Amino acid sequence: MTSPRPRDAVTLVLASSSSYRRALLERLGLPFSLVAPKIDE
Repeated sequence: MTSPRPRDAVTLVLASSSSYRRALLERLGLPFSLVAPKIDE
């Protein structure tokens, strides 16, 4: 049986400036880095 990967082994990249998405990842306790897109939507 294999052991689960530690949480800090993977860091998500949030390519959005959405405060909701950032707050969601923070509430889940997931490590992430924020990269704001450089496009006007």
